[in-house]
Amino acid sequence: GRLCLHQFTHLAMCARHVRVAILFCGVACWRSTWAPSFSLWPLIDAAINASGSWGGRVALPPAVNRAVTDLWADMCGVTRVSHASERLDGVIDRAVSKHCQGDFAEAEALYEEALELASHITSEERADVLAMECQLATVLAKQHKYRAAEPVLKQALVKQQRVCNNHPLYLSTKVRLASVYHGQGKLYQAKMTYSGALSGLTALHGSGHPSCTAIKEKIELLGAQLQTKDMGLKRAVKSTMGQWQWKPRANPFSFL
Repeated sequence: GRLCLHQFTHLAMCARHVRVAILFCGVACWRSTWAPSFSLWPLIDAAINASGSWGGRVALPPAVNRAVTDLWADMCGVTRVSHASERLDGVIDRAVSKHCQGDFAEAEALYEEALELASHITSEERADVLAMECQLATVLAKQHKYRAAEPVLKQALVKQQRVCNNHPLYLSTKVRLASVYHGQGKLYQAKMTYSGALSGLTALHGSGHPSCTAIKEKIELLGAQLQTKDMGLKRAVKSTMGQWQWKPRANPFSFL
């Protein structure tokens, strides 16, 4: 039978997940106000199933979204954006804590969750979002997931170049990318990226700054490694010279 709005609200407040509670109330309000012919129960079933996994979402019509927003604000005095912002702050705090404790796998999952939340409530080019991307790449590199960290840093650099070119954050991201290249054995790319970061840091802090000194040492190390690699390749080529020369047969028509 048809349930009144009060009954639906009471049922929703007894739900285990807040997400289901919000959806129940919004759907009840939407059903009673905007769309009497709306098929309610399939959407409720979908909401219950989706809420069984953290971060699950149900695609709702615009009218339902408006109802959810209005009802949630009336009942709790907050909007969905403010609620998401508070949740984002909590996730970031836990991510940083796990990062500092050396639990890089858990920090990775939390940074990814924080970036997903941030994508819905704020600009992707905000400084704190850009910094989170760098932290995600850092914990990936700490786990030797260099191939996964590389695209994260490249994407972050593209955004940072638009909003804070040659800013310390941009330059530190370049240093991180160089380190990720080095970890994958991409020595030439690492050296060039370190050199680019060094130029910016020298202009910003002066050549005697500790960060500049540290990068110079890395560039020298990479130079030595590249030289060793080149010498090894030359020796390998020299050792095979003359071993694979083609020698024609005395009689080209003989198969013996």
